[in-house]
Amino acid sequence: MMRQARDDARVLKDLLLRLGVRPAARYWASPVRIFVGNLFGGAIAGAALSLLGALLLLIDARRGADSALYHTLHVIGTVIQTIRVQIANELR
Repeated sequence: MMRQARDDARVLKDLLLRLGVRPAARYWASPVRIFVGNLFGGAIAGAALSLLGALLLLIDARRGADSALYHTLHVIGTVIQTIRVQIANELR
């Protein structure tokens, strides 16, 4: 059963190569390599985007009260205050 599936995959690969499709190494690599590649790629991309986000927030924070960061923190504070009032009303 497994041998038949492997032979079918090899035939499909050979057919695609004859048609001019270049093999993607990812499909023929080991699952561990794929996992490690995705892990490190995601970590690097996440770190780069986090730094970019921090830089944009720093630039935006210089605008003072008109900054998106200030408005976001104000909305979060309002939501927290509303939740506190609702809890206080329920406890009475």
